[in-house]
Amino acid sequence: MMYNQHALSAVFPAMPENELAELAADISEHDLRAHITLYEGKILDGWHRYKACIQIRKQPRFVDYKGSDPVAFVRSANWHRRHLTPSQRALVEVELNKWKPVGRSAVQTENGQNCPITKSTAQMAASSGVSTSTIKSAKAVAANGADVLKDAVRDAKIPVDKAARIAKLPKEQQAKALKAPKKKTAPNKKPDSLEQKYATLKKDYNFLVDKHNVLVDELRSVEAFRSEKAVIELKHMGEYLRTAERRRDELMIQVREMRSQINYWKKRAEKSERGEG
Repeated sequence: MMYNQHALSAVFPAMPENELAELAADISEHDLRAHITLYEGKILDGWHRYKACIQIRKQPRFVDYKGSDPVAFVRSANWHRRHLTPSQRALVEVELNKWKPVGRSAVQTENGQNCPITKSTAQMAASSGVSTSTIKSAKAVAANGADVLKDAVRDAKIPVDKAARIAKLPKEQQAKALKAPKKKTAPNKKPDSLEQKYATLKKDYNFLVDKHNVLVDELRSVEAFRSEKAVIELKHMGEYLRTAERRRDELMIQVREMRSQINYWKKRAEKSERGEG
């Protein structure tokens, strides 16, 4: 008997062919390490193990899902073992959230208890570790995107914000938009001089150093003291110290410049006294 992939399993990216071949070789050598889970007559978890077994003509081992929350099961089985991009996570989160069991309403759970099973945009963003705008883009793709567009996001070929813009087109035009060549960017303005680049990099570096030092000071303060007053006092002392160090460095530069000018004029004076100037 042949099985199809369950919709909940299909929200996750497909395994690349080279990795599937490696999985098939591993199963051939070491046997199937985990059962393939069935739900609603389809494969809920283990789709790629199933495909690998078919490739090497090995009989898979199956087990029926007996739990009450297949969404949580699939999420737990796939979320952390896949290296998903933010766009992939957002689309997976939206598609998991909109799924409902066969024959049940959107507010009815497996055990018949009536309660909402949908999350808000903010909840989905927090759950998947992305911004609310990324979730909104994923919602637009899930609602209006053609299968080819969803697959492009799912396979990390296109970011979800760009896919959301393409999803505004009629579905028959979306595939063509995916293949459209990238627009050539306008020529950049005259590149900055080395001095300007150095100044910009130095400014960014100093900013990051200051941020690092502030965080270190705060951590040490929290670890060493429980008094809020002491923490604030130490923070101020740290900021004052860094300001003083910065001013010291600036003065050192000025001193070197002054010293160079002094040497220059001293040599001019000596030449003048010898009648060489």
